[in-house]
Amino acid sequence: MAGISQDIHVVHRMNGSSSTASITKFMAEACPDHWPADLVGKKITWPEDTYDADGSNQMAEKIRDLPGAIGYLDVGHGHAEALNEIRIENKAGVYLSSKEAKIKGGIGAPVLGALPSTADADHGEVDVLNEDGEITFPIVLVSYIYVRKDLSHLRTSTEKTLLKLFLKQLVNPDIIKTCEEFGFSGVPEGVVTNALNGIESLNTTGGPEWVYETVATTIKGAGAGDYVISEKRRTYGEYEREVSREYIHLLQESVFTEATMESEAPQKLEPESTGSGNAALVVSIVSIVIALVSLLYTHCKLSGLKENTVTFASNHKEVEAL
Repeated sequence: MAGISQDIHVVHRMNGSSSTASITKFMAEACPDHWPADLVGKKITWPEDTYDADGSNQMAEKIRDLPGAIGYLDVGHGHAEALNEIRIENKAGVYLSSKEAKIKGGIGAPVLGALPSTADADHGEVDVLNEDGEITFPIVLVSYIYVRKDLSHLRTSTEKTLLKLFLKQLVNPDIIKTCEEFGFSGVPEGVVTNALNGIESLNTTGGPEWVYETVATTIKGAGAGDYVISEKRRTYGEYEREVSREYIHLLQESVFTEATMESEAPQKLEPESTGSGNAALVVSIVSIVIALVSLLYTHCKLSGLKENTVTFASNHKEVEAL
């Protein structure tokens, strides 16, 4: 690089990884004159003057802490660590960062054309590295879940329909949005359609239909019923801890107010008694807080018992939480 005289230190994963396989394969395809084909794979023999890293976390640390370091890391992790991303030249000769490519649609663009048109086709030779297109980011990986078409190994039809719900949630737009917060990109609509068609083809005859309830899709009167997985559901322990936190917050505010009023009030100073008096006040306030928290906790417990406890659904049975 012109104008830069600093040495460049290469950091690589020391154990086998899919990221090593992808970056080495890309280098061999994009720069065959500089990267030989025998240095391609999940684990290769790196030159002695390179630095090894055990896992993604150590890779991020060495890139960040070693002057002049260059390495490879999944996009979400690298951005979360505030590392500088290098623009990479794609097959069309355009230099792009992953962020620039994502805005233009260049992350998902090569995926649709590279994947088979049906979910049950052979995906063993799928490769979306260094694909055509001016907006295409050259290093893209696709995550898969392989599912047996024959679900006879599952014990009950209920388990089969639960598996189907789980698979559908993997391509749920709301779930994908959560993944995007960590740097991942959703697959194109056509790939989602193929996946859903494959999921529907699974034989789950006789099983109950499971439902996923969200805050926005509240099922009034049935959200706590059987075969409903709800993001609104909580154990009694979670509820109890939340109530306790609220009470403690109110008590802290009350104590702070009392202490402020006490400090602002006119005081008559007396020799050798002021320090112990203030200390006694603090101890008294702390004692009141502890006692009041204890009383509130006991009151909550007794109230729960008087109301015949709190129930929640678990494994399709009514369980009482004392």
